[in-house]
Amino acid sequence: MTCVSSGVKHKVTYLTRMVTDTMTGRIVIKLREAMLAYKRRTGDRMTYAILAERTGLAEGTLHNVGSRDDYHATLATLARICGALDVTPGDLLEFIEDPPKAKRTTKKKKRG
Repeated sequence: MTCVSSGVKHKVTYLTRMVTDTMTGRIVIKLREAMLAYKRRTGDRMTYAILAERTGLAEGTLHNVGSRDDYHATLATLARICGALDVTPGDLLEFIEDPPKAKRTTKKKKRG
């Protein structure tokens, strides 16, 4: 992103740093939970095969989204899943904060 005004560029950089410094964690895709919620809401069972048919995505892709924590789904993939399950991205995604890092303590050496 290129900003014309250096003041605007400074604000964007500051906000980016603020967000990255304060929020460390990962975003988890809760596909299985969303599929179960769909069943509770509609009474219809949702399988990966049915979801693949409704979204046009490969069944293997849906398996990966539902089971791999490190899978990086595109926004288009998430939008298709949300549409098929009639949920919002907020229903499908969860932000999990990393635990705070332990502070290192150093002992002072005694002279003598």
